[in-house]
Amino acid sequence: MATRKAICKYCQHPNYFDIGNFDTSSRPGGFENKLHRHCAVCKAEYHLLSNSQNPYWHQTCATVKYLRERQRQTAILIARLSPALQKELQQLKQELKKLSKEKIASFNLPLVELAKLNERIRELKSQITTIIDSAKVIKVNANQITPTPEKIKAKKLIIVCDVDGVMRDIINPLVDYCNSRWHLNYDRKNFVGYDSIFDHPKMPVDAKKTIFSDINFWQGRTPYLGVEVYLPKIIANGIITYACTHQDQAVEHLVPKWFKQFNLPITEDKIIFAKPEEKIAVCQRLNTDWLVEDNPQTVLQAAQAGLKVIAVIRPYNREILKFKSEFIFPVKNWKEIYNLIEQKRPTV
Repeated sequence: MATRKAICKYCQHPNYFDIGNFDTSSRPGGFENKLHRHCAVCKAEYHLLSNSQNPYWHQTCATVKYLRERQRQTAILIARLSPALQKELQQLKQELKKLSKEKIASFNLPLVELAKLNERIRELKSQITTIIDSAKVIKVNANQITPTPEKIKAKKLIIVCDVDGVMRDIINPLVDYCNSRWHLNYDRKNFVGYDSIFDHPKMPVDAKKTIFSDINFWQGRTPYLGVEVYLPKIIANGIITYACTHQDQAVEHLVPKWFKQFNLPITEDKIIFAKPEEKIAVCQRLNTDWLVEDNPQTVLQAAQAGLKVIAVIRPYNREILKFKSEFIFPVKNWKEIYNLIEQKRPTV
């Protein structure tokens, strides 16, 4: 049996492998398959390959590179979990490890018991995957958003939809809150943008921060008419839908609860927290087909960037109707949003 030396390029440990008496010229495939070894110290996996200059050199196995990267990504997701979820995840993994050992040792186990064991293993794996996937909420910083495998699938549309002003009303609650707290007597007919009310002389400097970080302000918010009908239809038609919103960090946790409260099928991993100026970067990185937006400035900037925008017309943003662009599609309600997406949807 022939022995050859291979220096591990990670830990520099000299490994001595028994490679056998293989004819590398006549059996290259068999040669590569037989020479699959691990470093004795760092356990790195190698293939010993034939080379004209150096007959016995090594390189990292591509499969191991993939597995290491997947383990690294999983570790990042687990680190995002709360301590309680991390503890639960650890308990599930321990139970799964125990059952896996029982399955290996179950040579004489009745078929019924073996089926129950396999079913429990599948349940544990599903629970572990669910917990890890719950950490896939896309948070700010929007510039670090990476494409998901979903958008690689052919024939699938991706839309990014604003929340406040598109899915739920923000004007009436904002005006009522300010009038009640600071006694403004502000007429909502004068509302021409989010900043217009904050320009009122009676408004304190930190009013915006005070309002949008107040949990009471966000209580009792209901969806616009048609959201509960047409948003589930859009998602049921296989369209990947993200909700993109800018919220104060103190109330971010209320957004997933709001979707759940009204049975809107937007899961936590489809909620993006990003500032208005970051939305275009979000759409570009997600390879978005449609942006649904009510902010005139964002609508115009997105259209200039070549993104197709469904502009929801509200009493405070009618200037959007003056924009002349082939990328801007004004609508009045969610029925028109649904019809437009279906009309422009490419046929398979």
